Amino acid sequence: MCTCSRKLPDRKLAPILKSAALKPQLGDAVDGKALRVVNQIDSSLQRAEQLIAELREISRLDSGKQMPRRQHFPVAALFESLAQEFQPSAAAKTLELKVIPSGAWLYSDQGLVHRMLQNLVSNAIKYTPRGRVVLGVRRRPEGAELQV
Repeated sequence: MCTCSRKLPDRKLAPILKSAALKPQLGDAVDGKALRVVNQIDSSLQRAEQLIAELREISRLDSGKQMPRRQHFPVAALFESLAQEFQPSAAAKTLELKVIPSGAWLYSDQGLVHRMLQNLVSNAIKYTPRGRVVLGVRRRPEGAELQV
């Protein structure tokens, strides 16, 4: 995985540069549809870059080269960030994204927890045909249980 995640950025650099160079060249000569396609390409390339960065991080964590950066943080701030990020995609599918308020605090790597929840919320919205997606936390004797 580590070798793969090191080689992938080199292979995707050319499409990113071509895409970045394409926008200014298009100027006023294109209609809105062509510009939307270029923007979609940009968005896809940015997501690919993010996935590669996540692969690298997972590889470093698995190998022990990087340790989780644990800190105390409020669940409410995490949920608020996720709600702002995913509210538009939920609304686009006419789904309700419901966040259960919580005063709980976690002691973990906030970035890792955020990315895990992003994945779960994204999949919940993607695969929920109707209704709502609920994001909450339950206190347990051994800690907290985040639920999507």
